[in-house]
Amino acid sequence: MTIPEKEPKIFTKGETVQWTRFLSDYPADSWTLTYYFRGRLNGFTITATADGTTFLATVPDISGNAAGIYQWQAKVSKGSEKYIVAGGTCEILPDLSEINDNEAFDERTQTEKDLDAVKAM
Repeated sequence: MTIPEKEPKIFTKGETVQWTRFLSDYPADSWTLTYYFRGRLNGFTITATADGTTFLATVPDISGNAAGIYQWQAKVSKGSEKYIVAGGTCEILPDLSEINDNEAFDERTQTEKDLDAVKAM
């Protein structure tokens, strides 16, 4: 399996997700890279590990987090120095194995649900 060299745009809760990031100005052997993911209801944080001068990020168990759209920022730090080096959005899909067979499933994205709620008002 090849590990991608950029942050994911979409992934599913419960799956193992990894990516690498090379930052020439902030080598992994002397800087710490932390990702902050924040959604409407909750969030999670990832501290990437050093793999030589490259960072390896692995999504932790986020089963307690809601599926939906998340904003994220990547911040490097060394001592008192801190810099935001990247940011964006990603969508986290629900893990269908967490939904009971007899339970209704709403396949709309969070954006679609929000739009429908606004229209209903």
